[in-house]
Amino acid sequence: MPNFSRFFPSPSERLGHSTATYARSFALGVRRKWLAQLAVAVALVALAATQMNPKDLVLAFSGIRYEWLAAAVLVYLAGRLLNAWEWQILIMKVGHAPLFGLLGVLLIGTLVNTVFPANLGDVAKIQIAANRYSLSRAGLVAGRGAEAVVNGAIFACFVLVTVALLGGIGAGTLLWALAPALALFIAAVLATRAMPEALPRDRMPRVIPVRWRESIEHHWPRFHDGLEALRHGRVLLRLGLLGLIGWVIDIAINWAYGTAFDLHLPLSSYVLLAVVFGVITTFPITFGNVGSWEFGIVGVLALYGVPADRALAFGVATHVLIAALNLVAGSIAVGLMRVSPSDLFALRSAAVPSVQPS
Repeated sequence: MPNFSRFFPSPSERLGHSTATYARSFALGVRRKWLAQLAVAVALVALAATQMNPKDLVLAFSGIRYEWLAAAVLVYLAGRLLNAWEWQILIMKVGHAPLFGLLGVLLIGTLVNTVFPANLGDVAKIQIAANRYSLSRAGLVAGRGAEAVVNGAIFACFVLVTVALLGGIGAGTLLWALAPALALFIAAVLATRAMPEALPRDRMPRVIPVRWRESIEHHWPRFHDGLEALRHGRVLLRLGLLGLIGWVIDIAINWAYGTAFDLHLPLSSYVLLAVVFGVITTFPITFGNVGSWEFGIVGVLALYGVPADRALAFGVATHVLIAALNLVAGSIAVGLMRVSPSDLFALRSAAVPSVQPS
């Protein structure tokens, strides 16, 4: 049988590896995905260049209403603070991290995602949080999984209800469409509650290499802690409420941007934009969502009679502004938190006692 255990070294071996070795290995792992995303981005940008008159972009910026642009920025920052609070709840048993510290980590992660491909910002968030606040990486990764379960269920419900309100499906069809999403959510919650707190290596299948079993046994309790939020009904309700508020914030941001660019559109258009942006950011096909963002906007606004050239100009303009905001906010967070390369690349670990949920 092939020996794959070198990809999963034991905890003691892992601490002995140099930062440079892991950095080179990780860089090789994302290169192909980076090249694929770059090729798609170049193709979409080239297509956009043939569809848009540069004068439309100039006009989009020249007529901007800056008071609404400022409102969009403030709502965006409020949304990021809400995301930090949600993250703090998700890692309640992994350990404690200050709310504004997590906000800074989120802003830095968004900065990395804006500049680099392959969702490296998610890796950066885990690395910085682990190194700054002595949190288990296994617990943080599990927390991201718990977040995906909750947000996935909310997203599915939100999309289907939105389609129903727009007249796309009837009430009966809506209930049948919601059933699989709710079933998966319930199954995930039940599975986490059935998980043992410890997983000794002698209980694992023998086909798993010894090193893998040692690593799994070491990290399992922390991974178990990261899923703690899914085991408490009140916590799930709180996260669900925060998720719904987050969707309202996303819609408000889109509405503020539309008003800033003098687009007179109904509320339903901004709800659809929020749904499309949710899909684009969840399943990115280009780094920074270059191209996919703009064409998503063109597709939605076409339903409301907005000409393609004007919609594309609006998409490019908002994308530029949002990218600039992410760069500025992330850079400020880097400076205030004094983030160093060791925060991103170091693999130091510390034994962190579990914190009981409140």
